[in-house]
Amino acid sequence: MLAFVRWPGKIRHKSLRLVLRGPINNRYFSSSSSSSSSSSSSSSSRRIVVVVVLKVVVVVVVVLVIVVVIVRVVVVVVVVVVIVVVVVVVVVVVVVVVVVEVVIIVVLVVVVVGLVVVGVVEVVLEVVVVLVVE
Repeated sequence: MLAFVRWPGKIRHKSLRLVLRGPINNRYFSSSSSSSSSSSSSSSSRRIVVVVVLKVVVVVVVVLVIVVVIVRVVVVVVVVVVIVVVVVVVVVVVVVVVVVEVVIIVVLVVVVVGLVVVGVVEVVLEVVVVLVVE
């Protein structure tokens, strides 16, 4: 395939290094200057691409850092909440066990005192019955 450049009034083959004369940005240039101009524009476009890629990488890194920090904070909060809940449950269980033990001890004391009172009353009644009968 042949690639041709159309210039005011002339057609030149691209592979030829001929001088092309025409106003571009108020300057005349040759095909060699056009190649240097195109290489500078391609390097400029490469720089733009590199800058855009770097900006995207920076944004991605910043977002990842923010996500990691948020995840760490959430994990710490969850761990602290779990520890607090476990401590509260253990304290409640200990308090309930202590209260139940105290209630059991009080009930046992009441039963023992009641048995002692009943025993004493029985002995007193037997003594009274014996004294009354004689």
